[in-house]
Amino acid sequence: HGSLTVSTACAKINDAEVAADYARRLSEQLKEEVRSSFPADGAAMALDVACSGIGEAADALEKVADDAVGNLAETLGARVRKAVEESIGEELRKGDSTEGGGGDKGSTGQAMQDIADGMVLAATRNEKGDGRTSFARMDYDLDEKGYERAHLGDGYLDRMCIALDELIGPLRIFLIPRLSDKLLLDILAIALERVEAAILKTRITSLGALLLDSHVRNLLNYTKSRLDASELSSTVGLHRASPPLHRLTQIALLTNAADLDDALDVVASVKRRGGTAASAGGGWVIGRADMRKFLKLRDDFKASDVDRLPLDAD
Repeated sequence: HGSLTVSTACAKINDAEVAADYARRLSEQLKEEVRSSFPADGAAMALDVACSGIGEAADALEKVADDAVGNLAETLGARVRKAVEESIGEELRKGDSTEGGGGDKGSTGQAMQDIADGMVLAATRNEKGDGRTSFARMDYDLDEKGYERAHLGDGYLDRMCIALDELIGPLRIFLIPRLSDKLLLDILAIALERVEAAILKTRITSLGALLLDSHVRNLLNYTKSRLDASELSSTVGLHRASPPLHRLTQIALLTNAADLDDALDVVASVKRRGGTAASAGGGWVIGRADMRKFLKLRDDFKASDVDRLPLDAD
């Protein structure tokens, strides 16, 4: 019954997207007929305005679909954060309240949350079924032996991706491709906010920075493999669509600097290639204050030297 309710809710979201596409195509078709059938006078202009109104309705319908997917992601947000905490090694606390869960969500919202609860529990439980994690925690404070051990099994990001698949996979199959992609990117944004906060609590060695870079590359590949839109198959396109992933990529670049002078060169190089148009998938997106925070995580960079680093204005 729960699955039927969720599929029906997703179908309603799809209906708004399909209606938007139909209205947009209808607007363009009518505009073309006006151009080919009427002289360029007042009547043609009035008809063109009417056709544009249909296009505006299409935009409004698309926003309805986007907002509905965004609301779904927010509904799942607490479960996503719990899954990430399990993946990075923080224990789930019994009796935790659901964030943002006040009020009666209705049968559809409750069905989605019930499904999400079960998925997160399954994704984070070990073979003994005791609810505790049994895999590598987030750790970038690595020597050579630690770095070698980190490659022997699944890392925390691998586990996080598995948990996300199990959480939203059954929902994505009910959504048409563009909305399915949006749900994944919205969920990923929630997850990466927690990942970034956890990174800020750890110390990073040069080998740990290499591992972080490897993790980010794997996450990029995972995300590309799950998305349908062809424009999201490139790293630039993916960065444009997912600012949090773009930011995490640059965190890895920054923490992998050989020294502080190299860190400045890394930032300058990115700015030369992408300008300042972060919204276009290029440019440097980390502000000065956060740059200093991440550079200070490196165990071989002195905090006083980082503070004196001549960084450009945000």
